[in-house]
Amino acid sequence: SAAAQAASNKCFTIWRNFLGNQLNSALAAIQTLGQSIRSEDFKDPSIAKATKAWSVCMAADGYDYGTPNELVNSVMNVLRTASTLTAAQKAAQIAEAGADAACTQSTDLAGIYFAVQAGYEQQIVDANQPQLSKAVQQYRAAYQKELGQLHTLLTTTPTTAPGHGPKG
Repeated sequence: SAAAQAASNKCFTIWRNFLGNQLNSALAAIQTLGQSIRSEDFKDPSIAKATKAWSVCMAADGYDYGTPNELVNSVMNVLRTASTLTAAQKAAQIAEAGADAACTQSTDLAGIYFAVQAGYEQQIVDANQPQLSKAVQQYRAAYQKELGQLHTLLTTTPTTAPGHGPKG
């Protein structure tokens, strides 16, 4: 119904505004730490070695990708350029996905990646515990404040569709 859609839009706008405000304050430090984790992951020699093994495995199946990201970009390019996929394109994508899954499993690329990522995350958490604790406290305080204002927000927030309303 129109009333349900308006209520949904209002709740989405409240959530989006709160999240936007937090991404620029309490969660900003956490985002920065997350970016440093992601940038360090790909420098790890065990990931580089597993990625190379994955690439060799994919090449043995007839696919020339140096990294899984190259495969993803290739698939996305096909999807962007074709309004609909032909049966042959669909079959090719299924075969490619099967090769990717088999190579990922045989090289343990995902297992190695997530183990390395977990290790980096723990190092970052350990080294930055005071900053993380402060960010969590700030986020919790902002969340409690938002909950305290929820009645007012529900009565004053516009019911415009998501993406068209005010941003926080």
